[in-house]
Amino acid sequence: MPEPLGMIQFFAMEAAGYLERLDALVSAAGQPQRDEFVRLARALRGSALMANQRSIANAVAGLEHLAKSVGEGRLPWDPAVKQLAIRAVDDLKILVRNVSNWTDAEEAKAAALTEELNRITGGAGARPSLAGSEAGTRTFVSQHGSALASVLDRAAQSLAASPASSEPLQAVLKAIQPLRGIAGLGDYPPLPDLLEGLERGISELRNHPESSGRAAELLKAAALAVSRAAKETAASGKPDPDSEEARNFARLLGSILGAEPDVVPIESLYYSDSGPHIVHRGSPPGMPPQFTKLELVSHGEHLVQVADQLARAESQTQRELRGQGLMATLKALSSAAGGELAAAVGEFARAARSLVGRTFGSVEWERFARAIREAGSVLSLAAREAESGLVQRIQAVTRELWQLADVVAAPTPTAFTSQPQGARASAAPAAGTVAPPPPVSPHPGGAGRATTVAAGTASAPAPQARPAPEPAAATDLSESSLAASYLRYEQLLAAAGSQPAQSLEGLLKPVGAKPAPAVQPVSPQGPAAGEAVIPITELCYSGAAAFERALSLRHQVEAALAKMPRDSAGQELNDLIQEIFDLVELGVGRKG
Repeated sequence: MPEPLGMIQFFAMEAAGYLERLDALVSAAGQPQRDEFVRLARALRGSALMANQRSIANAVAGLEHLAKSVGEGRLPWDPAVKQLAIRAVDDLKILVRNVSNWTDAEEAKAAALTEELNRITGGAGARPSLAGSEAGTRTFVSQHGSALASVLDRAAQSLAASPASSEPLQAVLKAIQPLRGIAGLGDYPPLPDLLEGLERGISELRNHPESSGRAAELLKAAALAVSRAAKETAASGKPDPDSEEARNFARLLGSILGAEPDVVPIESLYYSDSGPHIVHRGSPPGMPPQFTKLELVSHGEHLVQVADQLARAESQTQRELRGQGLMATLKALSSAAGGELAAAVGEFARAARSLVGRTFGSVEWERFARAIREAGSVLSLAAREAESGLVQRIQAVTRELWQLADVVAAPTPTAFTSQPQGARASAAPAAGTVAPPPPVSPHPGGAGRATTVAAGTASAPAPQARPAPEPAAATDLSESSLAASYLRYEQLLAAAGSQPAQSLEGLLKPVGAKPAPAVQPVSPQGPAAGEAVIPITELCYSGAAAFERALSLRHQVEAALAKMPRDSAGQELNDLIQEIFDLVELGVGRKG
């Protein structure tokens, strides 16, 4: 039994049938029958749109306009027009044959054919009819966009009162359908991307009920973005594809669709000593079944389509929303199992997922789109090429993606830099400062990798029974992370030596210091020779770090507010807190 055809192969087969009938129609003697000419061209255009082959669809639309112009008598069926129609059908046959290996050459050929057909039909007076059609589409888009924004706003209010309800989400999906059925909706960006992102977000909310607490916020952001796009469509016919409302929606959607955190290897949780560490390997969980070649081909075709959409994106918001469409495919590919090709595909998916949701410039987006297209092209060949060659090409794409991830990596917090050795000796102790524990000696073999902290008091010898863990890279002790907190704790234990404290206060107390009498306060101990005293303010949040820490608490605060009664006082408190977080975002430059 033959394998089922993928979407691209099915389109190529269906389009070839339409083109053969068009070729016979335009090559026959006499003027072609108008209804048959228009019907075949329209069917071919619809097939191209269903397969997401917009470049071919645009060229076929030009051929359809030519058929209408000839049938209505606005364009004579003379030898020049007949030759143009024959050549257009021949060019479309070539484009359809190369649809699985689409390159910039095919894109340029399709654009040139579209321009030539539109020039001929425009010269024959087809433009006024087209302009009237565009005016009707513009009115329809603005009216139904406003209606959808109203439904979104009501749904957001309903979900704010009852987050577990599914009826508001169903009402939104129903209101989306009229706009999704418009063929010319792509002429009004970012509306198509907003609608696709909204459908992805609703699907994610349904599949993961734990995220339902953010449904109201997402729908409210969507209502503002769609409302602005609808108003600008009615006013000027060209909505802003990178409006503030659209950017806010893309940011919220990305946080809901965000990639899952990487699995931490258990080996990284042990001390950097001789062990024993892993004594016996456990049984791994059941692996998913191996991908069939047909599944890899299908995923490859989807990757190529998304890469083409990314290349055609006109704004940063469109790129982010279209990139988020890769999440489901990459998640499926990252679980691939069975064989060298599956392992290479899984690593590629993890590299790509590390980039989806990040914000970077247009040049990096072009590199990302090229890498995704190359990976899709490789997977599309899985059914007819050897695995060894495919593995090497996928691994090359993966290396490119990891290099791109290094380029667009978010800047890390600035580490505290202690004073030079000469300045340490002359540094005077500052009032109101606390001296940290003495430095922890690095583990043998890891010299230069442990972070040292100046000491302000004498200490007992470091214990030998509990070596301090050595981080993989220098850790900034001032940053608010689990690794830094754990390292500080280990250093405090090392400073305590054989006299571990029974409380946090005792642990923080300088080792060897005698308890002060109740009536005679003891002056703070000065720094040891050659060491600097770190002001306690260095250990606290300040400036941009304080703002970022405040924003990191937003989801926890919103979850706590969602549990409160939805009375007038609770709603007022929620609005005030949301305004505070918005002001903090403005302060750090995330908005506007």
